[in-house]
Amino acid sequence: MKKSNENRKKFHILLTVCLAFVVVIFDILFFVMPDRAVSETENRNLQLFPRLTWNTVTSGRFESQFDKYVADQFPGRDAWIAAETTVQRFAGNTLSNNIFLGSDGYLIKSFTDRDNDGYTAAVRKVTDVSEKHKDLRQYVLVAPGAISILDYRLPVNGAAVAGDEDRFIDNLLRDFSMKGLTAVDVRQNLRDMDASGIQVYYRTDHHWTTDAAYEAYKVFAEAAGITRSDVEYNRIMVTDSFQGTLTASSGFRTGETDSIYVYIPEDTGDENDQGPGVYNVINVDTGVKTASMYEPAALDTRDKYAVFFGGNHGELKIQTASASFRNILVLKDSYANCFVPFMTADFTNIIMVDPRYYLGDLDQLISDEEITDILYLYCTDSF
Repeated sequence: MKKSNENRKKFHILLTVCLAFVVVIFDILFFVMPDRAVSETENRNLQLFPRLTWNTVTSGRFESQFDKYVADQFPGRDAWIAAETTVQRFAGNTLSNNIFLGSDGYLIKSFTDRDNDGYTAAVRKVTDVSEKHKDLRQYVLVAPGAISILDYRLPVNGAAVAGDEDRFIDNLLRDFSMKGLTAVDVRQNLRDMDASGIQVYYRTDHHWTTDAAYEAYKVFAEAAGITRSDVEYNRIMVTDSFQGTLTASSGFRTGETDSIYVYIPEDTGDENDQGPGVYNVINVDTGVKTASMYEPAALDTRDKYAVFFGGNHGELKIQTASASFRNILVLKDSYANCFVPFMTADFTNIIMVDPRYYLGDLDQLISDEEITDILYLYCTDSF
């Protein structure tokens, strides 16, 4: 009995020492390893150490941001997420980090209903701009997520957990319509595409495919009173090894990859070479000017979706050969990146502004560029 107690005591001491060693090692790594500003695996900005001020402390923002900082900068974060998800899958779980493992290898991001304050703020940010420019044609397109269009692919427990994205979109479009904006609802068109066997969303990423963006553009063009010219496109696959952010964020290592396609106008123009394939793209932030909306170098990185315009920028200006004399401002998130290329036949100037990175005066921009149309294009997360 005495020997047994001694062995138990030694075991407890050893266990305590080992646990303390692990805690100390992780503490050291946490403070020694440099903070990462961006996660290439998850394709998102990571929380850096928050500002320590009286206002941030008393408002609770410091505590909230510090919690996110610890979670985002935890040593070996990506490996821990993958390990946790592997254990969960063996236990039969199909939800990780608000991402469902659906049928046919689809990863589907969950949707959480917004509170009233958040919803009101989202509507106000759009209407603050729209009400200043009531003389312009204005449209709002809320890009639905896969959870609305591919809901039948959710696991059995999925429908019970997910929020109601359809109702959220219904409310947004209704409220914006009441403010005088033209609501563009693409949901039924995307459902019809899916029913016909056309891939609407990537299996490993939250974005819609270029095929879906083209369908959405045709719906928008009709709402904008645009008679589509007979533009014929060559549909070209630029990669078949795309693994999007949902694979990394969820930790579900499904082995699935996606193909990305781009649409190139068949005929670049008439004898003066003035067709939809002729344009200039100016990155206003850097001053760089190119003759392409595509960045082939992105196909050699993890974020292959950045093949469209090289990712997100504060302001891009596209000068086309269109004689429509309509200049459109697109206030957008990344869903617009594969959507905008279809505009070159129908708008003379296209100004893309991502408010997350834009530092200029929007009202002055609208005046300077003689904007005639405004399109607000966001997915539900961005709204």
